[in-house]
Amino acid sequence: PLPPRTAQTMSALNLLLIQSKVKDDEIDGESFKAGVARALYSRKFEKAQAFLEEQGFAIEAVTGLPQVQSRAEKAPAPTLESLSAPTSYTLGEIFVAIGPLLEKESLKESLRSLGSSLGGFLYLWDALCDLEADRKKGCFNAILAAAPVGEREVETFLYARLDEIDDVVDRFSQI
Repeated sequence: PLPPRTAQTMSALNLLLIQSKVKDDEIDGESFKAGVARALYSRKFEKAQAFLEEQGFAIEAVTGLPQVQSRAEKAPAPTLESLSAPTSYTLGEIFVAIGPLLEKESLKESLRSLGSSLGGFLYLWDALCDLEADRKKGCFNAILAAAPVGEREVETFLYARLDEIDDVVDRFSQI
């Protein structure tokens, strides 16, 4: 089992991510779904946010994600890199929070790099998985928005993120 502080921090971070998703749903016009989630979880969101603030976590990295992502999506001539950047940054900051929980402050930059690379990979992987459904529904999709992007560019982006993750994992094995 996880130590209590670690479990509480990880739970709070997950709640903060859910809150961010609820805000994203509101921005995307899914107000009913977001309203239900907010009604059910608003007190838990507040408690999680207060706990993380007490721990010194930069909550704005997560709470600001929907607005930053929305701006990236509305920017002229978006790229795969610019569209994945908000998620990369957010996941990097979340991974930084792991260092103090492990009493390994020296891992801060490696954890940030791991989270950032993983965030970029997951953002684009999600876009790739949703590509056909988003095309049919007329919904936003990073791959469609960054057009003309070919299959090769998407593959290159994904493999570059995996290479970055591999490099960080190699550094961890040397510690």
